[in-house]
Amino acid sequence: MLPNNIQNNLYSRNKTDVYKCCKKNNFMRKIYFFILTILLSSAAFAQDDTAEKKEPIVKLSGHIRYEGYFDTYESVTSRDGNFYLYPVSAVENSNGEDIKAYNQFDMMSAQSRLRAKINGPEAFGAKINGTAEIDFFGKAEGFEQMPRIRHMFMNLSWEKASLTLGQTWHPIFVTECFPQVLSMGAAIPFNPLNRAPQIKYTYKLSNNIQFVAAALSYKDHNSKGPARSQERAVIPDIHFQLKYASENFYTGIVAGYKTFKPRTILADSTITEKKAGSFDAAAYAKIKVSNLTFKVYGIYGENTSPYVMIGGYGAASDPTDPNNPDYDYSNIQTMSFWSELMYKSLKFRTS
Repeated sequence: MLPNNIQNNLYSRNKTDVYKCCKKNNFMRKIYFFILTILLSSAAFAQDDTAEKKEPIVKLSGHIRYEGYFDTYESVTSRDGNFYLYPVSAVENSNGEDIKAYNQFDMMSAQSRLRAKINGPEAFGAKINGTAEIDFFGKAEGFEQMPRIRHMFMNLSWEKASLTLGQTWHPIFVTECFPQVLSMGAAIPFNPLNRAPQIKYTYKLSNNIQFVAAALSYKDHNSKGPARSQERAVIPDIHFQLKYASENFYTGIVAGYKTFKPRTILADSTITEKKAGSFDAAAYAKIKVSNLTFKVYGIYGENTSPYVMIGGYGAASDPTDPNNPDYDYSNIQTMSFWSELMYKSLKFRTS
């Protein structure tokens, strides 16, 4: 349910305003493109009159998720408490009582998901498939329980290489090695969490070793600072990954550099070209022995706020100094480390 002020604003728009709003809406454009892709692919398969039985072009799946939580202390959270970050600082009243210590309870189903996997025809000598997935988490605060794009990408696969285009996991979030916690968010802010529009190239150096190079662009997962800072910098986030995988052992490293341009002009309208660049790197390993699984992950980074971690950037000198209005930028540096030991017994697992 939207707040009253947003509802009134929506209801007060005339048809022309609604049309313009929808036309500019990036989410709707992607949905239209997704539907068009399905129709074109379906038409291509409909023209095939061979007797061979083919797999469905589109496979639908998803799940309905119910969550309930009880908390005894006010905390920093996001999306109606779905993303838990950390407790706030204590605040005592005149009686010495902590006014932040109070009970809370809530229920939600915003993490329910709808997914469509698309198998397309071959092109450029590659097998084509795609994934479209939405949930009801909302793209930002104030949009809770509204549909949002979670994954929306296509993949071209050759014998030793693959090319991914669209929104999916950032390489810094390792899908084979992340904390299996019950709480939503994969143990943020200790483990990075980010999905972003990207172009990613993967090459198999051997049966066990892969090299990955990706160029990414942030929209909803922008850094702390002025909106569209990365877009103005023009330079995408560049990340590289080298990973090894076998049946019971998985390890790798990932590193990259991202650039933001907080300002285009100074207070006197003088054009500025100063940018805020930041580096990050991570290493990880996963070992599985029978029903026992051990994981370890460590990350060091500058300005890790796009990964829903503690970070950011700011002026490297006094921003109010009239003698230096075109100041440089400095990053907050963050280091995080976690490990997990998990044991699976029958249908239960303990970590």
